[in-house]
This record gives sequence, structure tokens and C-alpha cells, in this order.
Amino acid sequence: MTTWTERPSHRHWLRTETLRLLDFGRGAMPTDRGAGWLDEDGAVDPVRPAFTWINARTAHVYALGHLLGVPGCRGLATRALHAQDPPRQRDHPNHPYPIFPAHHRMTGKSGGVLTTDPHS
Repeated sequence: MTTWTERPSHRHWLRTETLRLLDFGRGAMPTDRGAGWLDEDGAVDPVRPAFTWINARTAHVYALGHLLGVPGCRGLATRALHAQDPPRQRDHPNHPYPIFPAHHRMTGKSGGVLTTDPHS
């Protein structure tokens, strides 16, 4: 018997919802000051400050999007990390912030841990 999480309809919904949410949040990084609070239309609320927790969540979410192979996510995660630590970026402008090499892709689970394949 197939569980609901294994059904193709659920997998399709999950992928569609993931892409929708990643698309909605793309406007969170309008400047290098960090990720902003989004309103219901996905635009940054200019009245609210750039909170550290929103910036960290943006880096996390778009790093996951990169692992899933969604185009453009790596750059957003990198920008969020750069905004998180501006003094280091200013003092070492050529220092790469390693998230994932561009050629890494999620390949599956190994013992419950997501794995990446640098050769894929």
C-alpha cells in the first residue's frame, strides 16, 4: 500500500508548493542590508528593519533550494550570508563564502541525511 507521502499527486503538490514559496521570497533581498520582512504580495516592507532571523532563514531556505536544483537559489543564499557578516566581507572582499560548489546536486538520503554528489 502506498502512503499519501509517496503518492505522485502529493509529490507534485510538494514540488509545486516549494517552487511557489521560493518564487514568493525572491524579493526579500532587494539590497545588501539583508533580507527584509515581506508583505502579503512578496514586497519588502520598508518600515520594518532587516532582522537577523529573517536573513538567516533566507540563507537557509535558498541554500535548500540550491540543493534541490532550483535556478537562482545559490545566489540568493550567498547574498544573505554576505549581508549577515558585512565586516568580514568589507575586510576580505575576495573571500568566498562557501555554500555549495555550483556543481553539487542533491542525490538522495544516506542514513537519513541528505547527500550531495560533487560529480553530478
